[in-house]
Amino acid sequence: MQADGVKPDAATFASVLNVCSMMSDVTHGRHIHEQVKSAGFESDSIVAKALIDMYSKFRNFTDARAVLEKLSSKQLALDAMMAGLAEYGHPADALQFYEELKVSGDELTNIVYVSALKSCSRMSSLEEGRKIHEDAKGRNVVNDPYVSSALIDMYSKCGSLDDAFKVFNSGKCSLATYNAMLRAYVQYGHFEETLKLFQNMQHDGLNPNEASVLAVLNALTTSGDLGDCKRLHAYVIERDLEASAALGRAFITRYANLAGIEEAQVHYETLPLRDVTTWNTWLAILADKDYRAALKGLEEMVKEVKPVPGTFSNLLNSCRDKDLVGESLEVLKLMNDVHNLKPNAEHYALFADTVERAGRLNDAEGLLKDLPVPANFDNWAAFLSDFKSHLSANSCFGHECASDFKWVSDVYANDELRMDAFKYYVLPKAVEAWKNPGSVVVESEPEMTLMRGTELTEKIEKHKVLFKDGRRVVRRSPTSDKAKEEALCGHCERLAISFGILNTGPGTTIRVSKNLRVCADCHTVTKLMSKIEKRDIIIRDSYRIHHFNKSGECSCNDFY
Repeated sequence: MQADGVKPDAATFASVLNVCSMMSDVTHGRHIHEQVKSAGFESDSIVAKALIDMYSKFRNFTDARAVLEKLSSKQLALDAMMAGLAEYGHPADALQFYEELKVSGDELTNIVYVSALKSCSRMSSLEEGRKIHEDAKGRNVVNDPYVSSALIDMYSKCGSLDDAFKVFNSGKCSLATYNAMLRAYVQYGHFEETLKLFQNMQHDGLNPNEASVLAVLNALTTSGDLGDCKRLHAYVIERDLEASAALGRAFITRYANLAGIEEAQVHYETLPLRDVTTWNTWLAILADKDYRAALKGLEEMVKEVKPVPGTFSNLLNSCRDKDLVGESLEVLKLMNDVHNLKPNAEHYALFADTVERAGRLNDAEGLLKDLPVPANFDNWAAFLSDFKSHLSANSCFGHECASDFKWVSDVYANDELRMDAFKYYVLPKAVEAWKNPGSVVVESEPEMTLMRGTELTEKIEKHKVLFKDGRRVVRRSPTSDKAKEEALCGHCERLAISFGILNTGPGTTIRVSKNLRVCADCHTVTKLMSKIEKRDIIIRDSYRIHHFNKSGECSCNDFY
């Protein structure tokens, strides 16, 4: 364009800056900014907004603020600055900026209020959110659908579902407020209410969109109901929403979770759009089952789209789960030599984890030296789980999460340090650590009814005897005693499987969803149950999918 002598106007610069914000660094954006200055468009409100948006996405708020200060007409730029601070990791600064705007006398638009409320959500600042709610009432913007939906999000994320529901009921319902309330119900595990609300919004004449369906799909996945998932998919097709790439990815993931990879593949092959993110989702599903299948999937992927670093994380995860040290190294070389992608810290951490799982700690330590285990809950719990058979108990310190203490207790128990195991089992109480109670959902036919309690009890008792008779093949710890055996036999997934066996015909697949991670004892017992009952049993826990076949084998290859 410029080579042909055509000079860019403000709209052109704004469009190019939006593209620059999607790049990996700010270099190209700075170059365009210099051209904007030379062309005299830096004071144009649309261009200034695009500049602030771009700098905000790169977390460069100093330059964003400098652009703002040069403007005479600031409304669009103020909204962009406020949204940037709230969206890209500076919620406290966003609230401070909000206070400055109140004092300055500038108009506070609905974008400002939405951004301020989003900042409160991210900081879990309920009291500050209540103050902004009162401000919104005073300025008569509280009935704006986007402000209302932001209020619902804020109250639900700050722990006040009742206030969120009050906001929802106080104004005119819109698609935005319905979607916010759907997300709130899913967040709090109110799955029946989610489905009812989804029906109500249609009765009110509103057509659910992608966000609505995703919220309901999350509820169905957690509840573990494959039939409802299929009915929702039929609704999506009927409403012509299946072109959405996000919905396509969500459905194939849910089918893999609830019905297995074969069902997911049927739907994957019919997706109208398969971008790099969709391919990565599919490779993650394949990799969860088999490394070679994922590698073959990668060969198909490169025919359509170019892989990205996250693509290879899926393959490395599969190698880690299957204890494939050589193949894990092969993936790193494949990245570097074939696809010209440099492995990052995450890739090396996954490789180190694979080496550790193979029991080659001397090799793993060198890689882990400069890459400490992440301190967040999931990674630390997984790290302790992996090291249970290798790690000395004295290394398990520094995290005060209830689930982590459970793993620490197991490490001590495996080291035959009974008193230390007891100490770390009661330690969560001492630090008032909190843990969700275990709960499961088992899928059965709608016409089935709950059998008499005595029948359920008899079936469970039969399995209890079976488990105790097979104790030599069940992995046990020195802390075993009668009380613990009784507790283990009563773990919720075992009760759910027994219920499913009672309430379904012979050979029917049992599907169970659990909110916590399956313990080692339950995993081994479920292998026995699937073999003895000659049934496929699928358990979806908080970590992965376990598919136990009729031969008593699990898809995770006993890495869980």
